[in-house]
Amino acid sequence: MVTPPRPTLSPIAPDDELERLERALHLLVRRLWAAAAQRAHHGIVPSHPGGLDRAAYALLSELGCRAGGRVSALASALGLDVSTVSRELRGLEEAGLVARERDPDDRRAVRLLLTSAGAAALRAARARRHALIGRAFETLGPKRRGLLVGALEDLVAALDDAADDDDRLGAGARGREAG
Repeated sequence: MVTPPRPTLSPIAPDDELERLERALHLLVRRLWAAAAQRAHHGIVPSHPGGLDRAAYALLSELGCRAGGRVSALASALGLDVSTVSRELRGLEEAGLVARERDPDDRRAVRLLLTSAGAAALRAARARRHALIGRAFETLGPKRRGLLVGALEDLVAALDDAADDDDRLGAGARGREAG
């Protein structure tokens, strides 16, 4: 079987940096998930239910950073609808990866926590991802790696700030429409 050539980033005009950035990020994410899926398909790593799908990884990863958060905060952090996150969390809870506990400050609310099995699944998934990313990342050399990580962190922070500004502007516009 002949492997088709990989698409390059060249179809986009080289002077359009935003298009190039968007395409590069899109291809990076697709290739990471494709490589993970291919490894699972060939039995190199487990797939569901022993491994984590994209949604489970995102939720567990966010919970690993924001232990004790609420469903609404988790949904907001991931840019997803609360109903979508709730549905995914039910499956993770049934699998023993996530637990809910009453919020001591608000008895009506629940807090979400990783179980020990959830933390172990997240560690294993991260180790597999880091092994995959690490091989490619090493080819960049220390200086370029540092620049790339710093630039991506700055970009994420700027996007978060822009989203916060949009939220504030949107809330103001909604308030004017209601008045």
